[in-house]
Amino acid sequence: MNQKHYLFVFVSLICLSIHLIGCQANVEGSERLRSVVFYYKYIRFSPQKAEAAKFLIENMKYHTSTGMVVSVDSRVETWRAESDALYGSVIDGHSLSDFPKDSLERMQKEHRVEMEKDSLPEVICDMKPRRDTDIITPSFLVRHIDHAFKVWRSSPFARKLSFDEFKEYILPYRAIEGYGFNMTGKKYGEVFEKYVRSDTASTVRNAVQAYNQAIYWLRGMNGNTKREGKGGIYDLYTHGKHDCVDVASYGCNILRACGLPVVVEFNVCYRNFSGRHYHCSVWNNAKAGWEEFNAESSLPGSSDLAFSETMNVYRQLYGAQRNTPYFLRNDGEPIPPLLDNPCIVDVTSRLRTTTSVTLPITAKTDNRLAYLATFSREFGGTLPVTWGVIDPAAQTVTFENVVPDAIYFPVYYEGQGLVPFGAPFCVSLPDTSDENPVISPVPFTDYDGQDCDTLSTLTLTRKFPRKPNMIRLSEELIGSRILGANKRDFSDAVTLLTLKHPLPPNFVDYPLERTGRYRYYRFQASTEHPHANISMLEWITE
Repeated sequence: MNQKHYLFVFVSLICLSIHLIGCQANVEGSERLRSVVFYYKYIRFSPQKAEAAKFLIENMKYHTSTGMVVSVDSRVETWRAESDALYGSVIDGHSLSDFPKDSLERMQKEHRVEMEKDSLPEVICDMKPRRDTDIITPSFLVRHIDHAFKVWRSSPFARKLSFDEFKEYILPYRAIEGYGFNMTGKKYGEVFEKYVRSDTASTVRNAVQAYNQAIYWLRGMNGNTKREGKGGIYDLYTHGKHDCVDVASYGCNILRACGLPVVVEFNVCYRNFSGRHYHCSVWNNAKAGWEEFNAESSLPGSSDLAFSETMNVYRQLYGAQRNTPYFLRNDGEPIPPLLDNPCIVDVTSRLRTTTSVTLPITAKTDNRLAYLATFSREFGGTLPVTWGVIDPAAQTVTFENVVPDAIYFPVYYEGQGLVPFGAPFCVSLPDTSDENPVISPVPFTDYDGQDCDTLSTLTLTRKFPRKPNMIRLSEELIGSRILGANKRDFSDAVTLLTLKHPLPPNFVDYPLERTGRYRYYRFQASTEHPHANISMLEWITE
């Protein structure tokens, strides 16, 4: 082939690549996106980027997005850009050690006055769930992949990652399954890299702190813009309805775009109280380990996020994980909703002590999986938190990630309902590592595979143990006083009652130790703990 032929083939490939990446309508789903692999293989000549594109495209079928910005009023984008410019102008030339808090407070006060004079129009969003293969475009992937490789090679916190680690901790364009408002890392980087400064930050802690401060001050200078609906990235610039899912998703995506290896993890539920929580975790090269934090409000390594009270914790990844119920189940076997995700991995053992437990199962079932459920008032009374694979020959099932000192209900799925196959139990750890964990049945329960035909009487005083933090707050009330006075400034105050014991978590009547007639009454916290936490006080008189 002569030089002209080579030139003709090269130009043809470029034209074909541009056509494929620019065309969105002729090819369906992931096949439409394979033009990106072609682009990196034959036009940009980057085998690693081609492999990265292939990884994203092949696993995209496991992901959906709820939430997409349809249109944005120009006034909203102008407001966002102006907020960004204001904050950037004040912190320019400063570092964390000389952060210009006073200047920011003055600017914040002035700017909020202007914001409150008017209200911003809503960001028009479509909240319909959609498959990522239907909404992610080839041009989106190219911009995102190019940026991910740039920060991988330049960030001191990411450049030591292997290619497989990079694919999970820097490359993905999403952090939480089902969460939408996808943006390229390039776009996030353009806005936030100048604040996070991962190329010059001395530690991941400092980089996260810079992000937290940026979000805090950007929201603070705008307050609540009176918008009601979701707004994608614009929600980072205003106070409003932000829960831990929003916070973790944006924190993870933005910090990845700035060169930090970050993932999102969530606990299925807590052991002693309701709800669950999403948090971020960042790989710290200096400590050769993962450190958890809440984006916007805490720093890596400084908070245990109540892991002592949590049940199983799962990390959200982008690539499919074969050791999940999604792949382990038999054909047609149902899976509990929270565990029906092919891209999760159990990381509980990294955060707290776990043990392996093997139970007998003689129930007649075609299922391959059984579960350990725990009490949950939010999910119909019981909630599966971990799974095990049934050995039909041995008639046993082994659970690898069991949390000690928690009540478990052994169950399997039949239709859409849970079926028990054993008595409730709890697990305690042995004194030595060469002993098996101790499985203890829960008192006052009986299970023989049949409905119980006897009744027992039980007096229930609490559904949950008291939270350790609430016990501490109650203990800190010791020494608090009730004062009575006839002068408004309490210059003639006398002590009517001193709390000598921690308050229980319910109403208690306390007759005053000293009686008399007073115009004014006051609750006064102790000197040692001046910030009291009390839900309600009632003054009951004749």
